[in-house]
Amino acid sequence: MKVTEVSIDKVILAEKSVRMHTEIQVKEFARSLEMFGQIRPIVVDGKYNIVCGNGLYLAAKNLGWTKVKVLVMNNLSEKDKKKLMIADNRIFELGVSNLEILDEFFKELQDDLVIPGYDESTLQMLVGDLDAVNAQLDDYGIIDKEKVEEIKSQQAAVEQKIDRAAAEENTDTEDYDNSDGSESNSVVDDDNGRYVICPKCGEKVWL
Repeated sequence: MKVTEVSIDKVILAEKSVRMHTEIQVKEFARSLEMFGQIRPIVVDGKYNIVCGNGLYLAAKNLGWTKVKVLVMNNLSEKDKKKLMIADNRIFELGVSNLEILDEFFKELQDDLVIPGYDESTLQMLVGDLDAVNAQLDDYGIIDKEKVEEIKSQQAAVEQKIDRAAAEENTDTEDYDNSDGSESNSVVDDDNGRYVICPKCGEKVWL
């Protein structure tokens, strides 16, 4: 098999395709062709009917190209053509983007984000968001003095609540009905935090 360059008029668009090409996809194909040229051939049978590459053909046609590179496969049966059409599209779908590497590349290219398949303004916003997120991650775990004092104050308030609840329990247990014998003032853990039940008023005292 050999890649050859032929007149685009010789190539025949497939009557049936397992992939529906949207207007935006064909437009991005065209952007890629203008930026990088034709990096892969259109696969055709012996009669130059397209097996793989309809979107690429449409983009080249829209750009006014007169020639395209094709890979002629003469040995395909009608059954094999259908299988190749299905496989070519399906195998591509099985891949997964590595978002971490994409983010890394976008940051490296932030001065030039003209990339086929992406909207430049969207990428600019994405890179800006990444910078903001990275700045927050760099500051993560660093607490200023005001925050330290705030945490200490909150901790002291919690300790006062615990002491007050314990004092009320010791002085008012005779007024509290505890028929099943359980310790109602024991610390309770739930999804919202830790608390004790005040034996006097029955309210939750959060720790």
